[in-house]
Amino acid sequence: MISNTSEQAFVSALSENFVTFKTDMDNFMGAIASSNALDKKRIGLALLQSGNVLRRMLIPDDQPAWLVTTINSLNSYVNSLEDYSCCALLNKSLARQYLLCLDHKWSFAKTDSSGIDFDAIFIACRDSGRLPDLFDDLVSILDQLLQSGEIDSLRVTEALKKISNTLKKNRKGSYFATFGSKESVVELLQGWVLTELEKIPLLGGLITALREKVGETEQEFVVLNSTIRDEVKKQMKIELRSLEFRPQSTGLLSNESAIS
Repeated sequence: MISNTSEQAFVSALSENFVTFKTDMDNFMGAIASSNALDKKRIGLALLQSGNVLRRMLIPDDQPAWLVTTINSLNSYVNSLEDYSCCALLNKSLARQYLLCLDHKWSFAKTDSSGIDFDAIFIACRDSGRLPDLFDDLVSILDQLLQSGEIDSLRVTEALKKISNTLKKNRKGSYFATFGSKESVVELLQGWVLTELEKIPLLGGLITALREKVGETEQEFVVLNSTIRDEVKKQMKIELRSLEFRPQSTGLLSNESAIS
């Protein structure tokens, strides 16, 4: 785990390098109109260096557009500052980036270091999906089998009642209870209960519906497990800090569209 001291050191170093970058930017914006190409190049290279130092401290997604554009533009034109047209284009582009730079404030969001609540993740993922409704559908089919009047076997009747009640009890239970309930229906379709039910021709439609609904339920568990896994991975991502902005552009000063 990253300590508060490490976080403070990062913020302090970032702030110091930002001050250096702004100073170098000030110097370059003052020198770009000069006729001394060597002086402009020296100051431009200093700005490029401080810009790259600042950029290397940030992951790509956290690098502001004005920083990236400034660096890209300098890389392209710092060796051509004796050309008046290049200076004019560079001046026009960097003037805009300079204003954005001066207005910029680094804003950091603390990451949540509390433990992961797996039960809460499961409940949220389960309730946002189809699982409770599928359990209700399975109960409805099982109850229709029980109320059909076609089943003479007490063993089959008791087995169907037990599975139906299990589904009702656990439709919004824990992960283990929910998974176990689903498995009990799967076991029904693979065991002696189904064999007995298939001996009754009038129940063919309900048995088919039960098979289809169990298939949908198993597929929903695949989706549920994937959703839970993605959410856990998301919550497991621990960063030093998250910057509360995203770059808008990384365009290189290379044509009129880049500077208009």
